[in-house]
Amino acid sequence: MEILTHTRIQTRKNCPKMDYWRNICGLVPIVKKKSLNIGGAFHKGMETRSVEKAVTYLRNQLPYPQDQQVADELEIAAATVEAMVSGALEKWPAFERGHRELKFEIPVMNPKTNSSSRSFRLGGKTDELVQLDDGTWWIVEYKTASQIGQAYVDRLDLDSQITTYIYGLQRHLDIMISGVFYRVVRKPSIRQNKNETLDQFRQRIIRDYQERKDFYFYEFQLYRSQADLDEFEKELWAFTQEYLFAKRSGVHWKNTSKCTEFGGCPYMPLCRGVEGAEEMFRQEAPNSELREEDDTDGAA
Repeated sequence: MEILTHTRIQTRKNCPKMDYWRNICGLVPIVKKKSLNIGGAFHKGMETRSVEKAVTYLRNQLPYPQDQQVADELEIAAATVEAMVSGALEKWPAFERGHRELKFEIPVMNPKTNSSSRSFRLGGKTDELVQLDDGTWWIVEYKTASQIGQAYVDRLDLDSQITTYIYGLQRHLDIMISGVFYRVVRKPSIRQNKNETLDQFRQRIIRDYQERKDFYFYEFQLYRSQADLDEFEKELWAFTQEYLFAKRSGVHWKNTSKCTEFGGCPYMPLCRGVEGAEEMFRQEAPNSELREEDDTDGAA
């Protein structure tokens, strides 16, 4: 029985061949591109409600900077994470009742017969599920963004990730979820000045987040109707049937419009038939987001 997550489904929608290499063959690059995941560090800070753990998460991504420029970038990123997490913890106190990093796994249902799939289950993990004083349940999702405007909100309003979470958690826990609190933190809009030392710039980043909270921290609510959830169920079932057909036929087509996005797809050498490309990869089971450490369902 295979578990489908939002990430895996989106991978398949973006490029079936990438899904084939990653999730069916179980191949991941041995050498990953070194980059600073500020968004991941911010999530770690909100999950643990700890600035220190957020900064440690970030620094562990590049424990040995190869030159001074990279070392300086790490210090600036660390200051950014410190400012984002400390400001967010002050802006958004912890809820009294709920669960952090809550996972679910449920059967994929045939909407016509109400029978469950014999091949797939739906799984996922949300940032936080909370219960308000009025008894209603809400999902809380934390995001980072370079720009926060109406276009950003409109895109999230159509985002299937939150539909997946509401649908999955309602069935998993047998509760009604009212909607989603989106808590978004804007990435820094300032840059280091020519005559400014690294430490001065670090302090200015932190001070800017403290002084302009309304600019950097943004919260809004989104909802899903029962019609939205019914449509999701139908689309999910149709997706699994197309997936099964592809696996039986062995045809997983390439979406070549995605090959060079975000610095290039790591599976291009395999698709191009480069000699020795297989040696660039190792085996790993799919759905790594469900296997993260410290992902207990602790009470909030």
